[in-house]
Amino acid sequence: MKIYLDLCAIQRPLDTPNQVRIVLESEAVLGIISLCELGQIELLSSEALLYEGEQSSLLIRREHTVTPEVFIGNRSTPMMEHKGYVAKVDFDDEAGIFHGEVINTRDVITFQGECVNDLRIAFVDSIDDYIEFCEARGEKPEKPFSGKFVVRVAPELHQKIFIKAAESGTSINQWINKAIEKEMERELI
Repeated sequence: MKIYLDLCAIQRPLDTPNQVRIVLESEAVLGIISLCELGQIELLSSEALLYEGEQSSLLIRREHTVTPEVFIGNRSTPMMEHKGYVAKVDFDDEAGIFHGEVINTRDVITFQGECVNDLRIAFVDSIDDYIEFCEARGEKPEKPFSGKFVVRVAPELHQKIFIKAAESGTSINQWINKAIEKEMERELI
């Protein structure tokens, strides 16, 4: 299912919750965003929506113009990102709570929340706390990824890659990087 929300609806959770109607509408919007993150519905965007969001005089409203890119793909496992750290999110139906875990670091960083908004806040707080904790201990926070990894391939494939790289006038690393980028672009289409 595809849904289009105008800017007023998308930004309703940013309004002061001083009326029952605002609270209910905010929870409804957060519920829709939660379903988008779970991959159950797709949130549509438009140039008009982006333009309208950029015109706001309030920074928080400009920063919270929701586009499909806010959600990392349309996955069965919802993902969140903050400062380069990516977390997967699950919902525990019995406990009625969302819980998440950062997946791109060896250190263990977890968080939880009863609604999407609480989950987002807990995620950001967990990452910021992790960074502060590392700094207090005089350690550097583990970077999500260094950009280096070892891949073992059959000798025949290694030779073919070497030849293709030489034919294209690039190094093996550059050629493999391009091949992976092409595959990732194909995956995202």
